[in-house]
Amino acid sequence: AGETLYTSFKRKAEGAWEIEMGVVGNSSRVSTLLVDQPYMGMGVNWPEPATSWDQRNFSNVCINACWELYGANDRAHLPHSGSHYNITIGQERQQYPWVEKWDEDEGSDKPCPASQISEWHNSTMQRVEWDISVNGA
Repeated sequence: AGETLYTSFKRKAEGAWEIEMGVVGNSSRVSTLLVDQPYMGMGVNWPEPATSWDQRNFSNVCINACWELYGANDRAHLPHSGSHYNITIGQERQQYPWVEKWDEDEGSDKPCPASQISEWHNSTMQRVEWDISVNGA
């Protein structure tokens, strides 16, 4: 149906975040960005201005996915192939509880595509699969 893309976020030992995006199976089409401190004014006006990812304000991570289809205002303008998200989240040791109930938080008042979300985890890894289908588009 098309190419499979991936995005990964890894916290490096020296405290920086490594963000990588690419096409699965094609190492020539990979972009990597190393972000060693908060950027673009993030946290500059906090009581303790942000200078490091190690600060308490950055101790909580929110992981999610978004099917961003700008201008697709109805089912007829959605990709007929739908979409599949495979999210893998890892932690070296159990630092926080996993979110076990994943759901959609948008589109309740719109004719959105059908989706099915499943979740599996152990103490150090979580896997979430999200299938979106657009039947009748």
